[in-house]
Amino acid sequence: GAFEYSLPTEGIPHFFEVKFTIFGENQVLAIIRDVTDRNHSIQAAQALMNATDDWFFLLDRQGCIMSINQSGANIFGKRREQMEGTLYWDHLSPEKARHRKERMEEVFRTGKPTRFVHLSDDRIFEASLNPLVEPGGTVNFVAYFVKDITDQVNAEQELIESEARHRRLFEESPVPMYIYDTDTLMIMDVNTAMIDTYGYTRDELTTMTIGDIRPLEDISKVMENVADLRLKQVYLGYWRHTKKDGSIIDVEITSGDFPIHNRASRLVLCNDVTEKVQIQRALEDREEQYRHLFEQNPLPMMIIDPVSMKLLNVNQAAVIHYGYEKDEFLSLTIENLRPPEDVEEALVAIRSLKSPAEKMGVFRHLKKDGALILVDVISHEINYEGQKARLALCNDVTDQIQARKALKKSEEKFRSIVESSPMGIHIYRLDDDDRLIFSGANPAADKILEVDHDQYLGLTIEEAFPGLRSTEIPNRYREICLSGKSWQTEQINYQDDQISGAFEVYAFQTVQRSMSALFLDITERKKVQEAIAESEEKFRKAFLTSPDPMTISQIEDGILLEVNQGFVEITGYSLEECLGKSTIDLDLWSVDKHRDKLTNKLKKEGRVENLEASIRAKDGTIINALVSAATINIGNVPRMFTISRDITELKKAEEALIKSEEQLRASLGEKEILLKEIHHRVKNNLQVISGLLDLQSHHIDDPTGREIYKESQNRVITMALIHEELYQSVNLGQVDFGDYIRNLCQNLMISYGADKRQIKMDVSTEKTDMVVDTAIPCGLIINELITNALKHAFPGKRKGTISLSFRQQRNKTYVVTVSDNGVGIPRDLDINKTTSLGMQLVTVLVGQLGGTLKVTRSEGTNITIKFKEYHEAGSVLY
Repeated sequence: GAFEYSLPTEGIPHFFEVKFTIFGENQVLAIIRDVTDRNHSIQAAQALMNATDDWFFLLDRQGCIMSINQSGANIFGKRREQMEGTLYWDHLSPEKARHRKERMEEVFRTGKPTRFVHLSDDRIFEASLNPLVEPGGTVNFVAYFVKDITDQVNAEQELIESEARHRRLFEESPVPMYIYDTDTLMIMDVNTAMIDTYGYTRDELTTMTIGDIRPLEDISKVMENVADLRLKQVYLGYWRHTKKDGSIIDVEITSGDFPIHNRASRLVLCNDVTEKVQIQRALEDREEQYRHLFEQNPLPMMIIDPVSMKLLNVNQAAVIHYGYEKDEFLSLTIENLRPPEDVEEALVAIRSLKSPAEKMGVFRHLKKDGALILVDVISHEINYEGQKARLALCNDVTDQIQARKALKKSEEKFRSIVESSPMGIHIYRLDDDDRLIFSGANPAADKILEVDHDQYLGLTIEEAFPGLRSTEIPNRYREICLSGKSWQTEQINYQDDQISGAFEVYAFQTVQRSMSALFLDITERKKVQEAIAESEEKFRKAFLTSPDPMTISQIEDGILLEVNQGFVEITGYSLEECLGKSTIDLDLWSVDKHRDKLTNKLKKEGRVENLEASIRAKDGTIINALVSAATINIGNVPRMFTISRDITELKKAEEALIKSEEQLRASLGEKEILLKEIHHRVKNNLQVISGLLDLQSHHIDDPTGREIYKESQNRVITMALIHEELYQSVNLGQVDFGDYIRNLCQNLMISYGADKRQIKMDVSTEKTDMVVDTAIPCGLIINELITNALKHAFPGKRKGTISLSFRQQRNKTYVVTVSDNGVGIPRDLDINKTTSLGMQLVTVLVGQLGGTLKVTRSEGTNITIKFKEYHEAGSVLY
């Protein structure tokens, strides 16, 4: 057997183990071993064992339980004293005993700890065998720890499942979400909704900061917003975000702390409330509009409490019309605005209102000064500052009612005027089906048309007068009945089996849905006018087309009323410079006695023939001319008509044949200067017209009308550019068309305010000299096609390119191609039958050039025009 004892050594207790063995007869061998270190190890193990709630066993090499804590003893249902000194294996099943022996032998053999997990009764245990190494490296004991980790494992599993659930919720949430690092502001993770909504990929978003998804103008607010986020555990607010395509959305932000991997971060939910914000803004705008409508309405308006009858609010028109200040109004009730005898009726009327909107009728109201007025009241139920109220629209009809009374008195007078009028009068009304019904005529109408109008009573206008079916009269008359607008025409030609002739018509509304038409037979007058007009037209054509200078002026002061092109060309003055000026103002007579001789002889004899005179042109050139003059009547007013024949060259030829070549060159130079001046003047005049169109467009509220003016202005500028090119060209008969096209396209981009970042203009041209007769219609065609593409090819903010190609083929055929990659023109649109003025102009000008037009609809619109050089009759200069 063996036992332990202790002996003090230098005051410190040491422990010894003694084993006795029989040695021979009557002898005993005692083996003594110092086990002080072992006991210290056991004591340390015991202290460790008592300090933990886990199961603890201290075992020797044979598996003897040297020490055990109560937690370990409890699993076997025993006390510590019952377990200590027994073999651990005796308390286990054979299979478990074998497994534990193998594990413990491994620890004693290697001197290294081991861990393993085992299951028991649906519980999970983590076990560890730890060698207790004594001085000298020997291992005689192991500390056996057993820990119940069931709850820990379950908690870890639940954590994994919870993280998976939260990840799935994060990814599958329809609301865009992202997680960002609160220190760097870098986006750490995003969900699918964020990717779909913002248009970025996951990789793109996770390389961005939260400032990168904010509009540039909001960047300064980012740090302010971040500061707000850091101050609040949960943050709610409204921000603006930018998508990848550049569009800006309003988002409602919900943010909270969301640490990941020990990094400070926040989870942000971005609820797109763009539509909600737009609706809110629209509601605010509408409320402002309603408030403005209430305040600015020209009719008095009042808001009334239907219970107390107090006035809650009034508009400015009520203040002006009734004479009360607004504060005075708000201290009144509806009773104060009614005569005493009408108060009860008013209260009953207001309290009996049931429908939200109701026309109450005409009532008597009192102004502040005591004046009594008649008011037509319309009442609406409204919600005013959270309470039910009535909005009363008070239209003062005092003058109207008095006017009706006066109207009755004047009806008989009007009837007598109609009956005695020398003008024919037709009366029409609209029935319930909006058919225009003939309702009567005066005696003059019977006389003028030589028919009895009683036969037409009750018939429609088309049935009574079939000849009007092909005119605009029926629709015009219907419009007058509905709108009240009057209409006058100088001539309507009419022809049927009974009636024929030309008539002047004036039509106006008499009462609602009724109208009267006054007419005169102008057939004979028209014949006379046509004869006069024909004669005047012949004279005018002769006047305008004559190569000889001609003028028409006032006799008394010589003010020029009309000059022809021959006069403009010979003098160098433009038409605008001449009209309204006298020959003295223009200093046309180089010799005053020539002018005096002409006027004196004309006054004395009434005509002058071939008076030789010297005329001074604008540039100072003296022109020898034969001047003839006569007195003519224009509008029954005598005027002076002159015609001149330039004999300057004839006289020069007679005087100096030797210098004819130099004179010819000088004359040619003068003509070139003159042509340049003409082109310059034409260009300036066209620019004046363009400026006038631009000024006029500012007075037009209708967008369509303004657009028509802009298109007309661009057409004028298109022609002006041709004359500007000619003015700057060495060859006055031809223009550099390639340079002209580039200038035209640049002007159109500026005119329509095209954003070069949205619409790109690609122009490819060749340097080509083109005659004016071809350049002007071709320029107008290009103007219409580019205009059409700028207006219609790229709706909204769509981006694209307009391409223009101009080249000349070997057979001297010009090819112009205008294309775009926009929405394209509808496939069912026939460009040759369109009602658009611009496209009609294109087809007409292509026809004028004798060209062809081809439209291709593929990835936008492509229009190709081919034509050859074109000359107006007699226009070839060289």
